[in-house]
Amino acid sequence: MINLYIFLAGFAAGFINIMAGGGSILTLPVLIIAGLPSPIANATNRIGILIQNITGTYRFKRHNKLQIHSVKHITIAGVLGAILGSF
Repeated sequence: MINLYIFLAGFAAGFINIMAGGGSILTLPVLIIAGLPSPIANATNRIGILIQNITGTYRFKRHNKLQIHSVKHITIAGVLGAILGSF
């Protein structure tokens, strides 16, 4: 039964993330209630977010809506912050 709850939370979170972001508020508690330690639940949750980001970036690029030049400095800072934060 918990697998159904995880599936439904993942589906709802994916929809929420596409529309506005913040779907992790659903998935993290469900994963923790399912028995995953919180660091593992957080890492598992990040896989879905990564896939959504890759898909979103691809679609924006495909429809010529991605303007990389205007956000290069923010992107570099974000990537460096993510790398440092992971350590």
